[in-house]
Amino acid sequence: MSVVPIDVQEQLRLPEGEAGEKIGKALLEMNKEVIEAVIAKIDIHPGLRVVDVGCGPGYSLQKLSELIKDGEIIGVDPSEVMVRQARFLNQVACESGLVKVIPGATPDLPLEDESVDYVLLNNVIFFWPSEDLSNHLSDLYRVLDRQGFLVLYIIDKQSLATLVGDSEDVFNLYELDETLQALEDVGFVMKKTEVLQTESDGTGYVITAEKQEN
Repeated sequence: MSVVPIDVQEQLRLPEGEAGEKIGKALLEMNKEVIEAVIAKIDIHPGLRVVDVGCGPGYSLQKLSELIKDGEIIGVDPSEVMVRQARFLNQVACESGLVKVIPGATPDLPLEDESVDYVLLNNVIFFWPSEDLSNHLSDLYRVLDRQGFLVLYIIDKQSLATLVGDSEDVFNLYELDETLQALEDVGFVMKKTEVLQTESDGTGYVITAEKQEN
């Protein structure tokens, strides 16, 4: 398998312009299996508040809106292209107020402290350098309500290296144990880690972590 070119890796990190539009359409199809696996970990109940950080073209928001009828679904993404695509895909749900898509990113999410029950993070953590990892994760911890949950998907380090190489110019390669330790260091309690095999990513992990009650 050939390594993804650096210019495409840059677009995966922050889709922009015409190339970013194409990336968004590709991501919409590529990430479906992972997104559905992550959403399956959510305990759906009335009034549920969920944010997908790095929501991309908005497939997760679409799936969530099929399950949550009385709650709040928020998508956050730093890319204007992805925000626009996510709003278009979820136009009806956005107009009804069930779904909201806003520009933003960690470590300064445009959300109040303890304002959501679940944070979803799919294929995002590898864009965060190790020296900044705790700041990004702490921001996720901040917006979670007490006893809220983070559901995180990461690609296995070796599988990711096969896709993007090992230079770490764009993607940061983390071992599973490194990720789990980083989560614990900011206060999360690990609840479950499951292996997920997909055609697009190879081996990955779905991690569920809970915010400790103060």
